[in-house]
Amino acid sequence: MRTRNKVLIGFGVYLLVIILLAVLFGNAGKNDEFQPQNEFKLPAWVNIKVFGIDLSVNRAVLYLFLGTVLTIVTMTWIARRMQQKPNRVQMAVETAYDLTRDNIVGQNLEGKYATKWFPFCATLFFFIWFANMMGYIPLPTNTEETVNIFGLAVPTYVPGVPAEVMRPRDTWSDGAAYDAQAKKLAEMFRKNFEKFGSNIAPAIADAGPKA
Repeated sequence: MRTRNKVLIGFGVYLLVIILLAVLFGNAGKNDEFQPQNEFKLPAWVNIKVFGIDLSVNRAVLYLFLGTVLTIVTMTWIARRMQQKPNRVQMAVETAYDLTRDNIVGQNLEGKYATKWFPFCATLFFFIWFANMMGYIPLPTNTEETVNIFGLAVPTYVPGVPAEVMRPRDTWSDGAAYDAQAKKLAEMFRKNFEKFGSNIAPAIADAGPKA
């Protein structure tokens, strides 16, 4: 069987499995649990500070480490697979080699400089490629904090904004005073709703503050 036919059959089986899973288990519709913007948050897993320099370990550091390991392992594996008789691995490597040499290094550096810096540029290219591929793997992070009284999900991370500003309670020197004021505000909303009596839709009333 030709390779093309194998690929088409494999793709067809993949689509068939996806359709069967959708039919059997259904789909709840819109997914509000996964928020792509949450992937930009980098909470410190291990806090490390040396002479005031933040060297904490977070998800970005993990990705750098994994990218380095994958680059080294892949290059070592390819080197061991290289043979005098061309095989599929060698053909793929030669294609990537030509791409980095001619389109990346060759077009940006002159002769002797291209030859000198090619190993570094090629390694950096594959490292960045692995890092980008790993970027498609979402890690579960929670960047929202629920304000119980008002039932709101307030984002706790915005690039360039201090984290303490994104948490209303943390901006108060007295947390208990903040809680008391929040309950007072919720009570004011509740009393205002009472003026309209039965004219308020149940859905709106249920979404109101709960003191």
